[in-house]
Amino acid sequence: MNNRNKAFTLIELLVVIAIIAILAAILFPVFAQAKAAAKKTSCLSNFKQLGLATMMYTNDADDTMPYTGDNGGFWAWYPSENCNGNQICAKGFLDSGAFQNWGAEIFPYTKNLGIFICPSATKVSGVPYGFSNNAGAGNTTYDFNGAMVGVTTTSMSQPASTIVLQSTDGTTIDAYMQPTIFNVNSTNNNTLITVNGVPACNGIDISWMGEVHGKGDNYAYGDGHAKYAERTAIKFKNFGISSDVYSYGPTGGTVPNTTGLTDVKNNPNYWYTWGNCDLSAIN
Repeated sequence: MNNRNKAFTLIELLVVIAIIAILAAILFPVFAQAKAAAKKTSCLSNFKQLGLATMMYTNDADDTMPYTGDNGGFWAWYPSENCNGNQICAKGFLDSGAFQNWGAEIFPYTKNLGIFICPSATKVSGVPYGFSNNAGAGNTTYDFNGAMVGVTTTSMSQPASTIVLQSTDGTTIDAYMQPTIFNVNSTNNNTLITVNGVPACNGIDISWMGEVHGKGDNYAYGDGHAKYAERTAIKFKNFGISSDVYSYGPTGGTVPNTTGLTDVKNNPNYWYTWGNCDLSAIN
């Protein structure tokens, strides 16, 4: 009787290793894609909840969207402007020293700080607006459309296609407002800079927004719904821009408000992209 133990030959072992390597090469990208899709879905759920919380806020605020603080005649585009510039606001956008902001305004309707953060975004470090690890601190990945600040929902001609919230590419203590509304300092009675009598919004096509999930991002809209869209499919009019838009983008000059935003990879940072923000005049 032959009692010799059988074992793999070197060739058999190499074949098994090769098969495992091939399977890993096939499956690992699939797993990564599945993980990214799960994060995108979780982020979309956040947008849906924040959009509904915003609608609940307007119901209790005479049909008015959240407001943002006034920084000596300028609307603060990030709330920690009001904190010491050399330190992070301990409680983030919920800090008592922060300017009034959309995050603090709608937080009572969510009672959940987790839904303000996209699981795909990185935590930004540094002062004055880096991520705060303090318990109960308000951190968010999301940004409120400045054209919506303080307006009534009934003044929107197309609420279902007007963006309320979008994403930034990092999570910070600041509940940003972007695009921002042109205005002047208090020596001019806080009068808005206007074009033909209509307030103008600046910084619509910003490179660090709108491509957190692949080539696009999730958005919440003026009627409370949320959905994913590729960045180039988002039009200037979706931000409430009723006029043509002056853009330093690839085309330069003035473009129609039906023009799509640029791909971030081709967008160095177009702060100077502006047009009239009149939500009642969108067609």
